Amino acid sequence: MSVRRRGTSWEVSIQCPNSGRLRKSLKSYGEAEQFEQRAAARIALGKEPDDSASKRSDPSVPPETLQELLNRTHEKYWRTAKSEFSFDSACKIVTHLMGPQQLLSTINDQWVDLLIQRLSLRKGIRGEAASGGTINRKLAVVSRAFRYATRMGWMARSPNIERMKENKHRLRYYSPEEEKEFGFTFKFLGDFELADLFTFLIDTGMRLSEGLGCRADQIDLQAGSIHLWGGTTKSGNARSVPLTSRVREIVTRRLQGGSKELFPSLSKDAAARRFNLAKAHTSMRNDRQAVLHTLRHTFASRLVQRGVDIPTIRDLLGHTTLQMTMRYAHLSPANLSKAIAALEGTSMNAGGGLKVNISGSFTLTSGLGLQEAARGPSCFKALSMPSINPAP
Repeated sequence: MSVRRRGTSWEVSIQCPNSGRLRKSLKSYGEAEQFEQRAAARIALGKEPDDSASKRSDPSVPPETLQELLNRTHEKYWRTAKSEFSFDSACKIVTHLMGPQQLLSTINDQWVDLLIQRLSLRKGIRGEAASGGTINRKLAVVSRAFRYATRMGWMARSPNIERMKENKHRLRYYSPEEEKEFGFTFKFLGDFELADLFTFLIDTGMRLSEGLGCRADQIDLQAGSIHLWGGTTKSGNARSVPLTSRVREIVTRRLQGGSKELFPSLSKDAAARRFNLAKAHTSMRNDRQAVLHTLRHTFASRLVQRGVDIPTIRDLLGHTTLQMTMRYAHLSPANLSKAIAALEGTSMNAGGGLKVNISGSFTLTSGLGLQEAARGPSCFKALSMPSINPAP
């Protein structure tokens, strides 16, 4: 057996006992060396040195390399997932750092430590070191693959994977003044569609993909809600989001003329590009946390600050666990005061809160009162602000 360079690739030359000489070209020396080791192990067992073609055509054959395991895991869990691109991207990074021909039988705790070390040294687009959260996303992918391999009997045990500590950054949300600044900027640039999207997302709390995917048949103006079906949400769970007065006006106007889509000319990339263009004209031009997803944080933050309870916010956001929503809990100004009031046997309800009228209308009074009054569509009055949408 030998490994030698041929042009821009590396060639492995192997003398097979029964089928003559096998030559295979690979992109890097590391991949070629791993293939050579794998071929030698297979020859020692009396098998053909390269069975990659038969593996692809026979799913009953257990995977032997890291790449084969990731491919099987992709077919099992990720092919139809909304985050398929993210999973595939993480897999490519892992195989690039560790080699796609890495034998599963050689993967252990030390291998995982080496992977974490290489992920830590990898630089991001802006040249910064990878954060703990970024590394953990890659570790979650290989952890899922290893658990699958262990359950199927392809690996004797799953390596121990210790996640990195993630820094808890300040939760960024837009102030009313920043919202108005963006509104004026959109008007200045003449981007009325993006202005509508901005208000739509800040008043519904939808993810960007959910908002852009909204169609006319999901909107019930009579019931005053938008229905997000299971196939259109990140979690796969259906939910309904009530309409604020601003969203109702946007929906009614944009669906005039029989249009079936709310934002037909906007894709995720186009929305992000146009938002960044507008952002460059604002005082937030250098704020890296001022992004479209911050609108979702703003939606949740405003509800918490106005006394809406966490379980209701979880349902509106479509979170699968309460823990995801709990990161907004510290924004409630009444949390500590209510705890002390409970010790002293006093009530915090006298200060006001969300007042629900007999007629079914609702208003926000000066204080923070009964959280039960904030449940349901009435909590959306807490989001009401003077409209900043420029009319085309």
